[in-house]
Amino acid sequence: MFKINTEGQAFLYDLLVNSKFRLGRHILFIVSLAAISFNQTYVIFQPEIPVLGTRLYWIALGNLASYLAVAYLNIYVLVPRYLMQKSYLTYTIMIFGIVLVLLWIQTIIEDTARIWLGQSGGNILEPVFILNYISSFATVTLCMMGGSITIVLKHWMTENNRVNQLERIHVQSEVEQLKAQVNPQLLFNVLNRTAVLAKSEPKEASEMLLELSQILRYQLYDCSRKAVLLKTEIAFLTNYLALEQVYSHRFQYTVSAEGEVHRIFVPPLL
Repeated sequence: MFKINTEGQAFLYDLLVNSKFRLGRHILFIVSLAAISFNQTYVIFQPEIPVLGTRLYWIALGNLASYLAVAYLNIYVLVPRYLMQKSYLTYTIMIFGIVLVLLWIQTIIEDTARIWLGQSGGNILEPVFILNYISSFATVTLCMMGGSITIVLKHWMTENNRVNQLERIHVQSEVEQLKAQVNPQLLFNVLNRTAVLAKSEPKEASEMLLELSQILRYQLYDCSRKAVLLKTEIAFLTNYLALEQVYSHRFQYTVSAEGEVHRIFVPPLL
């Protein structure tokens, strides 16, 4: 049988949604983009690293800045303004547009580095350049879409958690109201009947008051707990039915209990 790792799920949820991890999420995101930028720059200019020297870091920082600008533009502008508003076509067009701008900026950065090296820029009509451009466009677009899906997932989890909390509060409120209710008609009938029997049949009147006191005690005190013994719940139902039977002779009932009812806990007024 498979076991669900609830601790891992809770940590993943907090990592995506909880505000206390917000700074950590941004740091992790920036560090990831920095690693991608420096690796990309290192791969492209690996033969020229001795010639570029420290300028290699400036090239990598330029690539990182372009990635961050596009990523945060997507996170804080495009996703909430278009994707969350279900303007999917507009969002897709905007994503394609900013990815093209990103690649254009990185091409300018790369050509500038070539100029530092005394080399000429690449010919954009060369098949290799076109294939590389298409590959980069597809890769960056997929990464952007993946990031957007993560944001949508975070939004969905937040909204789902808020709705669940409201539902729990609503249900708990209804349960508490039900627990606090005492049948006013039953209470009136018992007190009226007790007053009549007080002189003629004091023993029966005393038993009725005892049953009523046990019912009231259960509703006022035991029902405030999250769980009570099943034996106590059965006793409450038995007392309640016994009082109801006093005023309806055609009302018949039987209560049977099996098992260790004195060890099992259930929610009150189940």
